[in-house]
Amino acid sequence: MRQRLETIFFNEPEKRDRDKEFERGLQLSKKQALTLANESFDAIIQILEEIKLKPQLLLWQPYQTMPPLTYSSNDNDSTLLDMMVQMVREVHNHTGQIMYIAKMRK
Repeated sequence: MRQRLETIFFNEPEKRDRDKEFERGLQLSKKQALTLANESFDAIIQILEEIKLKPQLLLWQPYQTMPPLTYSSNDNDSTLLDMMVQMVREVHNHTGQIMYIAKMRK
């Protein structure tokens, strides 16, 4: 979620290495995971504060001038609000996946 929002709002290049994220050897310490989560929430809060000041951003179509989206359930005509709703829908899926994996590891 953070990466998508930073790409839209701050023109940050896509820097995720999705393949590496799924390697079995990838491990984070509790401290590293909490730092990453805190940085992500700080970025999301910053963006929400900007939207609070400029609610018209919710109707913005940031991908309108970009090549067709192929990795998302949104399309190039999606508004920022559409994208945010989709991200909220995805969060519970990922939370469920994390809980499932954590239970398997017990």
